[in-house]
Amino acid sequence: MWFGTITCASEIQLIQKVDRLATDKLTPPTTAEAWNPFHLPQYPGDFLPENFRTRKMVWYRFPVEAGWSGQALYIYRHNMSLAVYLDEQYLGGEPETPFGWRPITWNAPVLLDLPVDLNKGQFIYIRLESGPSGVLLPPVEIGPREGLKDRYEWRRLMQTESSQWALTICLIMGLLSFWLWRKRPDEKLYLRFTLLCACYSLSTSFAFLTFIPFDLRPWLVLIHTVSDWSNYLLVSFVTLALGWQMPRLLTSLKWLAIIATLVHLIVPDSLFLLSAFLVMAPQQLLLTGFGILVLWRTLRPPPSPQLWFGLAFAGMFIFQGHDAFIFFLSPREQYIEAINWMHLSLPLVAIAFYSHLLTRFVNALQDSEALNSELESRVRETTFALEQSYRENRQMELERAAAEERSKIYRDLHDDVGSRLVSIIHTDNQQTSELARDALESLRQTIHTVNHQDESLKDFVANLTEEARLRLNGAGLAFSSSAALESDPALAPSVTYHLSRIVRELISNILHHANATGVELAISYQDNNLSISIADNGEGLDPVAPDSGGLANIRFRAERLKAEVHWQNTAPGTRCVLHVPIQAQARL
Repeated sequence: MWFGTITCASEIQLIQKVDRLATDKLTPPTTAEAWNPFHLPQYPGDFLPENFRTRKMVWYRFPVEAGWSGQALYIYRHNMSLAVYLDEQYLGGEPETPFGWRPITWNAPVLLDLPVDLNKGQFIYIRLESGPSGVLLPPVEIGPREGLKDRYEWRRLMQTESSQWALTICLIMGLLSFWLWRKRPDEKLYLRFTLLCACYSLSTSFAFLTFIPFDLRPWLVLIHTVSDWSNYLLVSFVTLALGWQMPRLLTSLKWLAIIATLVHLIVPDSLFLLSAFLVMAPQQLLLTGFGILVLWRTLRPPPSPQLWFGLAFAGMFIFQGHDAFIFFLSPREQYIEAINWMHLSLPLVAIAFYSHLLTRFVNALQDSEALNSELESRVRETTFALEQSYRENRQMELERAAAEERSKIYRDLHDDVGSRLVSIIHTDNQQTSELARDALESLRQTIHTVNHQDESLKDFVANLTEEARLRLNGAGLAFSSSAALESDPALAPSVTYHLSRIVRELISNILHHANATGVELAISYQDNNLSISIADNGEGLDPVAPDSGGLANIRFRAERLKAEVHWQNTAPGTRCVLHVPIQAQARL
């Protein structure tokens, strides 16, 4: 056996020459065991376990030297489940485990105070349990606690507490994403991010957990499986968030994750670590290529709205590239002293991705609020329109009721007063009869005009003919009429009003000035033109006589109808012809 120390300028001694012994014992072996001299550091790769069910221990020892009493022992990393003894006295390192669970301290720094009553000839024993990559132990440092504390706390921060913070951040992001998914279950993006955070949390816990409730093999299978599936979930989440269609890449990653899971389950313990690296390699190649594509598409000018994704992959490449360089390319001395950064990339990725999710959720919420506001505005407009329509309908109902009431009054006037006037017409007094006849005609015309209802041409011709017959026969004149109607258009009340007034004025002129004994009325309608002809056998018109007031009224009403009126002397008598364009008529 051989031992040795290196004394540093800071009074910290670096222990490198030790004895080493591989055994199954959990307590310090005796000096009679076959100890072999060894020079620290202990690099991974030695003492690989044949299986993970049987705990295989590797012991290291070195003698206590003078001046170590009250000093501290510092080991900045190890692999795995370290325990320190002074002879058979347990000093610390391995945590107490509940329910007999298996200790699994991994890569954590250890700082222990040495007893103040150390004696020369005593030995310090360090026990490590062989893990998937064997055992790892750097040179042991002995010195004042004050000189080692800052380094211990820095290592603990970077190797243990940072992993705890990474897990906490991933858990919080995952729970928040799960809450968003419960609010919007149709959004698969939130669920995929929740699963991604769950995988990241489990894989990160491996760096700081001190014990597990089952054997090492199922724990390793779980950790490596979630790491493999996290690659698929990462690419699946990013492609869905960016709207990229990459079915072949996703299918490849899914099948690689399935194959990796099966390999983790079936390979023997002695080949577990090698097989894990082999199945991880193609996934990492695909993930690296995908990350480069994300960087190129999101970070190139002009800036992309998905800049968060590019920044996340940039940070991931920096941290994972650092660890890959240390693991594969750096000298072994630098590897054992280096601090891993890869676990720091996980919370950065989670925060960057969740920022995108939160922005997406807020935008969706704002869109929803905008749609609700627009819907409320449309509801108000519709309500106002309905109320306006109701008021208009109500007003129309009132006007209709008033019109019906007026019509009822007019009918009563016609039936009552009209019948009395008819009775007066048939009296022997010629003047009284004529006045009554004029009053009846005026009453009928007034009732007809006030009603404001369109009248068919046939009804108008019938009423006009009947009125003319009544007046002329009552005055003792012969009357004949004819009608040739091509169709039966509707006439506006204003049109029928002016036409009836014109015909009435013509008949009045015949009765008062023509000294006629007979009158002929001819009405025709063709090609939207109404013609009314009234001829008598009286004295005829005086060509030099000025127009009377009646003739002027006839011309005025004809102009209102845009009609043409002509008088012709016949032998004997006079003919008046009226041409009215019906199609051009409106309510006048």
